[in-house]
Amino acid sequence: MRNPDDVSAAFEMLLEEIETRVSLLGRNNAHAWEEWDFTQAGELVKRAQTITAFREEVLQLQRKWEVLFPNEEVDADIPVESSISQEILERRSLGRLQRGMRTPEQEFRVPLLKVLMDKGGSASMREVLDELEKRMQGILKDVDYNPLPSDPDTIRWRNTAQWSRQAMVNEGLLKKNSPRGIWEISDEGRKYLENEP
Repeated sequence: MRNPDDVSAAFEMLLEEIETRVSLLGRNNAHAWEEWDFTQAGELVKRAQTITAFREEVLQLQRKWEVLFPNEEVDADIPVESSISQEILERRSLGRLQRGMRTPEQEFRVPLLKVLMDKGGSASMREVLDELEKRMQGILKDVDYNPLPSDPDTIRWRNTAQWSRQAMVNEGLLKKNSPRGIWEISDEGRKYLENEP
């Protein structure tokens, strides 16, 4: 029996936990604003920015792992020669890292860029996400349709798509200064899409 790479699953779990933390900070920030506690709100924004920068570093490490070990699989039928190997195999047999693993953020890149191209280069977030859901049917996993534990009003895949959008803004594939609520492809994004099969 062959199991998918648990390191990739661990990266996805870590990214989701970081995103949950940012979401909680956002809710706390909103509360601080409601209470007119601008000092606290400012501190929460700084923490969110620090955590978001850390998330980008984790994402870069995940990409590096995927380049070093593309489609890595581990053979679970190998003979167990040490207690460490036994512990790893026992953990795999529980499926702890595999259960609930969301669709990786990178899977959203090309479909998202294609949606924007088909919409003339820009569209509202709602339009993009509605079309993206149709295009990613068969790619999205059951767990992607669950609400986030930190925000029951947000569906996991929509949150992942928004983080994917932010990563593409940081990379220059999407425009940084688009009007609020509008997603817009950049010239770099068009070039990226041209190079995709």
